[in-house]
Amino acid sequence: ATPAVRRVSREHNVDLAEVRGTGRDGRITKEDVLNHIESSSSSASSSDAPSSARASGATAAAPGTTETIDLTPVQRAMFKAMTATLSTPHFAYSDEIDVTDLDKIRVLLSRSIPDRYTQPGDEASFTKLTLLPLLVKAMSLALHDHPMFRSTLNSDSKLMRRSSHDISIALTSKVGLLTPCITGVQSQSIYDLSAAITRLQTVAGSAKGLSHADLKATGTIT
Repeated sequence: ATPAVRRVSREHNVDLAEVRGTGRDGRITKEDVLNHIESSSSSASSSDAPSSARASGATAAAPGTTETIDLTPVQRAMFKAMTATLSTPHFAYSDEIDVTDLDKIRVLLSRSIPDRYTQPGDEASFTKLTLLPLLVKAMSLALHDHPMFRSTLNSDSKLMRRSSHDISIALTSKVGLLTPCITGVQSQSIYDLSAAITRLQTVAGSAKGLSHADLKATGTIT
């Protein structure tokens, strides 16, 4: 089980040894844990049902119905992509960083945004910086220091190392969670990144949504 699944099991006091895994190679998924919790609760409730029914004279409720719903194209793509991640080694790392000085830089840069980035009606137009483009740029610097994180392993067991720092960001859209990619982050300024992120956020929240071109490129890290 992944760390996220183990965390869910701890929160609900579930022994993973009692859960049957339905994932690849017997992997226990979050759904397996939740189904185990639900079935355990149902068993506990059903053990009290006969005596309660006799006491109240109540009749058994009619069984519910199950509705079959087709997934949308985006949901199918999300399912395929997230299932594929189960074959990828996972690790977790966390740290706390004091961003007081970084936020001072953000405020300073927000006072000097070039005019070409503040044009009314432009999908990429913005009037102030957020921390996200600064963090994306910091991620790019980390990719420079740790090139393994911009590498993929091919079928010949050889590392394919990208020279371009292509970073995906998670965005909420009307059709679900999407991860469009910002390519060439290493050669873009903070203002360029802010414009790219603003455009993606604006288009993702609009009626037309992100285009196939926005989602076609694949980053090596998200």
